[in-house]
Amino acid sequence: MKFFLLFCAVVAVVVCDTVVVEQIRFDFDNTDGVATQTFTLPFNYAGSINISLDDSPESDVLLCLHWVVPVVAPYGEDVDLGSIWEKTCTSYWPVNVGDPFKETGVILRSGEYYFSAAVNNVDIDSTGIITGRDYDFSVNIVYTKCNDNMFGDTCTLPYSPLSYTEDTSMTVGSTPIYFTLPTLDITDTNTFDLFASSLNFDFDTMAPEGVEFTMLYRLEGSPQDGVNDGKECRSSTSCTIKNPPFTATPGFTWGLSISASEETNTTVSVSFRFCDSGEIGSDCEDYQTLDTDVGEVKKYSKKTVLVFDSSVSVAVGGLDGYEQQSVAPPVKVQIDAEPLPESEYDILLSEGAEANVAIIDMTGISADSKIVLSIDPSKSFGIWKVDGTTHCPNGCANHGTCSSQEYVCECDDKYEDLDCGHEIKDFTIEYIILIAVGSILILAILIGVPIYCYLNRNQEYDIVA
Repeated sequence: MKFFLLFCAVVAVVVCDTVVVEQIRFDFDNTDGVATQTFTLPFNYAGSINISLDDSPESDVLLCLHWVVPVVAPYGEDVDLGSIWEKTCTSYWPVNVGDPFKETGVILRSGEYYFSAAVNNVDIDSTGIITGRDYDFSVNIVYTKCNDNMFGDTCTLPYSPLSYTEDTSMTVGSTPIYFTLPTLDITDTNTFDLFASSLNFDFDTMAPEGVEFTMLYRLEGSPQDGVNDGKECRSSTSCTIKNPPFTATPGFTWGLSISASEETNTTVSVSFRFCDSGEIGSDCEDYQTLDTDVGEVKKYSKKTVLVFDSSVSVAVGGLDGYEQQSVAPPVKVQIDAEPLPESEYDILLSEGAEANVAIIDMTGISADSKIVLSIDPSKSFGIWKVDGTTHCPNGCANHGTCSSQEYVCECDDKYEDLDCGHEIKDFTIEYIILIAVGSILILAILIGVPIYCYLNRNQEYDIVA
């Protein structure tokens, strides 16, 4: 449900902005305690929102905003969902029952958001479904939509488009001028099978020597001091966005600002630089693909980048040898680019559970989009595909039971590994005999070799004499 209010400011011309009030209703009936709704912030909104509860829920609740894809995390009695969402969500708020809740000036990118709420599972029945008490409540989201071709926190920054196919001429000085550029590479559809290592902006200028250009950029928003992606670029020739995401996904936009140390005329040309096939990232390093059946575990012992087409549903578990770790490595995800630790537009899906779950469905958004996962374990990890009926790996190898909410196997005695497929051998008489025989052989070698060498040496002396 949306409500619109208009207000106008007179600055030489009449500029009308729109205050949008959007109400989101969370209905927990017949759920597992987590309800999710969606809403979309337009590109030309003012850059921040205000959030408040319309009515008070009857239980402590957790609120999570997640950009682009829904946040997925195991949910059950033994899972601390708050600690996971605190690290995972774009914005996260715990709300105590009866307490008023209001957040103002929450800075967000534009685009689609998944708004999730979770309640304490005191009334979840044996099937994992909420019954009984009514936990439903509403959240109000208020933001300002700027007039066309304007953005910024005060809706006073005009912008114009840059192009991949034509150079853009401009006169630029110390006051920044603003531009937009689609993330989607429209120059050559064949490049959708390759990953871009960089997006380059080249300045062609006849300005005096020493003129320096400054560029800021922000994905799905207006770049301003303190609110931008990456480091400020200062150069007399070119600026670069390394490892740009969403290059094969329509509907995403860069916001850019360009200024110069002194007023000058220039033209800006925009181009991509691509990695070779099978490579990704600004340094064009190798990536992996997961060519396994649902439930089949594949293991890796180091940081690994995995690329999927269109959609992915996987679970990840941490290992120390064959022993399951109590906390799985975090799963970082990006679209059409490698997730990087220093990047501010990465999406961290899940962190802090025995099995981290990544479920992303890009079907209907773009057939060319690539989903990229980056997993950096402390020891090693296993990854397996999941679906609606298969949650745990390899059916727990018939040596354990599947905790389907947590996506982990609870192994029987004397079995371990993510799929309970490794048998723990007892220290029996066979091992004692094997160790004894091995010790005798080693001792024989240690004693026999010196004696043999000594005897041969004496024999040589006798011949010489």
